[in-house]
Amino acid sequence: VISALVDGKSKHIPYRDSKLTRLLQDSLGGNTKTIMIACISPSDNNYDETLSTLRYANRAKNIKNKPKINEDPKDALLREYQEEIERLKAMLAPGANAAPVPQFDIEAERAKLREELEATVTELREEYRKEQMSKAELAHELQVLKEQYEKANSDLDTMEGLDPNEAARKLQQLQQQFVGGEMADNEQLKQKRSKKLKEAETKMQRLAAALNVHKDDPLLQVYSSTQEKLDAVTAELQREKNR
Repeated sequence: VISALVDGKSKHIPYRDSKLTRLLQDSLGGNTKTIMIACISPSDNNYDETLSTLRYANRAKNIKNKPKINEDPKDALLREYQEEIERLKAMLAPGANAAPVPQFDIEAERAKLREELEATVTELREEYRKEQMSKAELAHELQVLKEQYEKANSDLDTMEGLDPNEAARKLQQLQQQFVGGEMADNEQLKQKRSKKLKEAETKMQRLAAALNVHKDDPLLQVYSSTQEKLDAVTAELQREKNR
């Protein structure tokens, strides 16, 4: 027991189960300060007992504890609260001149969320408006292409009764309107014309996707069908010249 009390690191003190040990428990390692007087005898017959007593006293004097004054539990709790208040005051004293801690403002957060929601709604409305305008522009372009197609058909119909030279001249004018006036026998210009046709087809596909129109709609085949018809008339005129 004495060794465990002197060590100070033992979690368990092996007190013996005896009345004397229980009576001395508070005195040895409890909430008290104790003065112990070791009595020895100069007799040779008590040599072993004297030596054992001195060893015991030497170890016992090394016992260190921190006794506390017995007090009422309510008084102890009140004292702890007072100490905590003093500690908090000491913590706040150095930072008295510091900037105040920002507080969470619920109304400010609600206003912020409301502004974000309104901004999102405005952005969606603007996107919807632009989409509607884009659809209107696409519809206008389709209408223009349709008018060009009808005009080209009308011009081709008027070429049936003309002589080959006049028909070739009008055909060349139609080609200039649709493919930029490239010569039919120029390989480089043919490639350029083919590129334009592909670009036109791509544009038509985008128009169809935007307006939810089926790809086989005759209106979407305006450019391609007209070019095919122009090519057929050109071949017919070439055969007339060869005759």
